[in-house]
Amino acid sequence: MGVKKNYESLLKKISSEIGLPKGKWVIYAIIESYGIREEDVPVDYGFNSLLELSICIDNDIKKRLKVTPQNSTKPSRGIGLTVNSYLKTFIVVFKGYASGLLHLFPIFLQVLTIILFNYSLWTYLNFNIVQSTAVVLGVIFGFIVSGGMVQVIGRQAYVYWEYGNYKNLRKAFWYYLKSQTKLVVFSAFVLGLVNSLFHFFPLVFYLIVVVYAVLVSILLTTIAPFHSLRKRWIISFNIFFSTVVALILFKYTSLHIYLTHWLGITLCILTNILLINGFIKAKEKRKANESDTQTFDAVYITYKNVRFFIYGTMLYLFIFIDRLLAWSLGPSGQSPLIFVYEKDYEIGMDLSILMFFSLAGIMEYAISSFTKKLDKKQEEYHVDKIANFNRYFIKLYWKHILLLFCTALCSAYLIWAIIHKPWGYMANFGEEVGTLSIYVCTIGSIGYFLLGWGMLNGLYLFTLNVPKPVLVALSWSTAINLISGFLISRQFGYEHSVLGMFLGSFVFMMMTTSSVIRYLRKMDYHYYAAF
Repeated sequence: MGVKKNYESLLKKISSEIGLPKGKWVIYAIIESYGIREEDVPVDYGFNSLLELSICIDNDIKKRLKVTPQNSTKPSRGIGLTVNSYLKTFIVVFKGYASGLLHLFPIFLQVLTIILFNYSLWTYLNFNIVQSTAVVLGVIFGFIVSGGMVQVIGRQAYVYWEYGNYKNLRKAFWYYLKSQTKLVVFSAFVLGLVNSLFHFFPLVFYLIVVVYAVLVSILLTTIAPFHSLRKRWIISFNIFFSTVVALILFKYTSLHIYLTHWLGITLCILTNILLINGFIKAKEKRKANESDTQTFDAVYITYKNVRFFIYGTMLYLFIFIDRLLAWSLGPSGQSPLIFVYEKDYEIGMDLSILMFFSLAGIMEYAISSFTKKLDKKQEEYHVDKIANFNRYFIKLYWKHILLLFCTALCSAYLIWAIIHKPWGYMANFGEEVGTLSIYVCTIGSIGYFLLGWGMLNGLYLFTLNVPKPVLVALSWSTAINLISGFLISRQFGYEHSVLGMFLGSFVFMMMTTSSVIRYLRKMDYHYYAAF
């Protein structure tokens, strides 16, 4: 391998692992960590020293990402500047919030079709209790078993896409898709063995759960890369198109509801795969003449992302624990099955999750703002102003929390209006929201706000490359959610299992907030250590 190929290989390895570097000395330290010595540089890379090599790599990465130095000239203060600054800030916040809400547009489409047709891509309001239980359990199972892979594929796809490594992006997509398919099938097999031993569910019921779980799991896996590729509109288009096809089958054929769901989800999966493959191959063709010496190492990539896999899996498990506890008890305390769908509880949680959805845009804006400020402020503050550097980011964090809180207040009013206003729940579903559902909704809304706060903390810590405190906090929170929810619901009634989610969310928020503040107080050290 020649000097040029050696250099390109090293450049791609560094850029794919750490993203945008934070200066020549960070590059210098990374190169040394690879075991490359000063005396190796002239022969292997054609540079006179490690420092010269580091400077060249730093410049090349920034050129390829089109990073331009910030203008250090500060304009004089004045009324016009203040107005423009506020206007620019508002525009940035609005764009970030709107970008985050694009995540939710497919969900909005599903809600709309439920209101108009009592039907969506995986729900039907006229199911009986047993049918509803089977379908929703399948969807929950699919979310939990795919949560980890969705985190991993989204994160790795972003790295490959940003640095133009399209060949490995395609390999990674197929590798993760196959891995997720094997994982969900294996999980279904294990569940089947357990069910055959303890007879929790009838065979037909179990098979319906499994089919929904497998399809939803694969669907979520094929959706994940579009977020990283900044093609979120495709998700909405595919969901809309597949829902329309499923609706046509539902309205104008004699196919069973299950089959219309399964065909619609399968169509969405196939469309996702075709489009992802098409986008990546088109990019590969444009880059056909460029050499790509970096190989796809599945073992290394798996090891690198295992913590994010655990986080994604545990997060979805945390979100659904309270529902499963409530469904395992029900109003009578006795169920014909181990889990039975409980309508009043589910109405309350479905309304309260609007709180969580409303915070998605703020989380998107906040972490984008934090990342951009990291790159900018480290150039503005000199070594003798480290304390000011750290204080700046602590203030920025609390501004984001204030914005999160204000959004939560607006969301709380919207939820109240949906429950009580004539145009709300009553107008669309023909019945009022019951007292039990309102209680569950109130506690659940507060819990989802705390969970959103904790997740924003987690994004801060992930950005600083310190996922361990997030995993520790989520582990404790999940245990508290399960144990407290179980004990309280068995002692006082199934509707109180929501208190387990509330307590778990509170612990998650407190532990992650403590970790974020601790790291921000030594931001200068952790910032450079992260990269």
